[in-house]
Amino acid sequence: MTDIVLRELRRGDGASVQVVAREAWRHTYKEIFRADFIDQFIATNYSPEALENLVALIETGAMFFCVAVVQGSIVGFSNIWDRGQGMELLRIYVLPAYLGKGVGRKLLAVGEEFVRARGSNRYFCLVHQRNQRGLTFYLRNQFRHVESQDRGDEMYLEKLLA
Repeated sequence: MTDIVLRELRRGDGASVQVVAREAWRHTYKEIFRADFIDQFIATNYSPEALENLVALIETGAMFFCVAVVQGSIVGFSNIWDRGQGMELLRIYVLPAYLGKGVGRKLLAVGEEFVRARGSNRYFCLVHQRNQRGLTFYLRNQFRHVESQDRGDEMYLEKLLA
């Protein structure tokens, strides 16, 4: 595969990130959520305007949002931020065609540099209990399930950094 370039989200990336989010959600959650729910969720939570509003937080170092670029196109992204409960991996998605090619692992690794640089040795994510692909990915990358922290249908997964 062509080299993967990782860089911060910047102005002008919002529409491309929304496309990745839509394709990844349709692939990942097709057996969990209705298509109209997915489309509405993406339109609201991944609107180009909402994503580009994050750029100021990224530029100041308050938030991590990294995109993976292959041959000039965004193929994945990840986002980490402390919303008051510790460092949280809010989202990580990769285009279906790039699953299993190391993009997700690279995004995690650079995100973990951000977590360490902020003085933390752990971070967490919430994963839908029926998202087997996501659960497998996180467990393979040394996250552990902390059942006592589960929230409804979301499993709490935590990773301790060496």
